[in-house]
Amino acid sequence: MKLTAAQELGYQTVSESNQLPLVIPATAPLITGRKLNKAIVYVKVAGQHLSFLGKEITLGPKAGDVYIVESGLMEGEDVVTNGAFKIDSAAQIQAMPSMMTLPIESEDTGTEQTICPIMGGKIDKTVFTEYQGKKVYFCCPGCIDEFNKDPEKYIPQLPQFKTTEHTH
Repeated sequence: MKLTAAQELGYQTVSESNQLPLVIPATAPLITGRKLNKAIVYVKVAGQHLSFLGKEITLGPKAGDVYIVESGLMEGEDVVTNGAFKIDSAAQIQAMPSMMTLPIESEDTGTEQTICPIMGGKIDKTVFTEYQGKKVYFCCPGCIDEFNKDPEKYIPQLPQFKTTEHTH
């Protein structure tokens, strides 16, 4: 029997993406159960010693000892892998945003911002900066400074910068 290439039989090869998925250890996310596939992770605040920020992320499937991260984190962010629950507990005691108080983003694609892109808490409409002609709101003035260091890092999570297609 003569061998035939799979393509000649109608099969196609799948082109593999060179981009590997972003993964975090399974010990890193705090899964609140408040919304499907949503979790909180703590990341180190750049340039500040022992300062951490809670961020909502969307988890993909668990693959062994890691979770695939679908959104909410960027490559290079330092994620707390052990002790996140202790950090979260301390935040709760100090009445700071924690896994139980961070608002879980709604699925609607509205263009009104309600969450601070830095701290993840409720915004104060009197605290804002303008970026690319649009207002970006924050919970406190310190978050403006953090935003201004690298605005493009936060743009994907801001609803006022998301483009929506309208079909008629």
